[in-house]
Amino acid sequence: TADPCVIHALTPVVAQRLSHRTPISNATVVAQARQTTALVKILHCRQVETRLLKFLCWLTDQLGQCTAEGAYLPFRLTHQELADAIATTRVTVTRTLRQLEAEGYLKWSRTEKVVFYTTLTQNEFSRLSA
Repeated sequence: TADPCVIHALTPVVAQRLSHRTPISNATVVAQARQTTALVKILHCRQVETRLLKFLCWLTDQLGQCTAEGAYLPFRLTHQELADAIATTRVTVTRTLRQLEAEGYLKWSRTEKVVFYTTLTQNEFSRLSA
């Protein structure tokens, strides 16, 4: 049995209850394994700058919308949520986001969250690249 939990979806979803008899396709299992592997690889990056940049690239690859300059995240995402996701502090995320923006990897503000195509391509997340 599983413990109850609360899940917050970042995009619209349709959820349905599965029983232990519900068949799961091989494609679903492989996709889940790939996603888990990608996230574990990101979390194993020692430098916070690398970890944050790779996580943002992964996130925009999964949920981003194409714009003229890069992949845009169309939802609110706090510095604390990013910090929790990559196992660091909010202050470190804030400082690192400013640094990454100054270095030209992304554009990040309350209203704009864009990871540039060149950044996505350099980080092997090119599904959204032009």
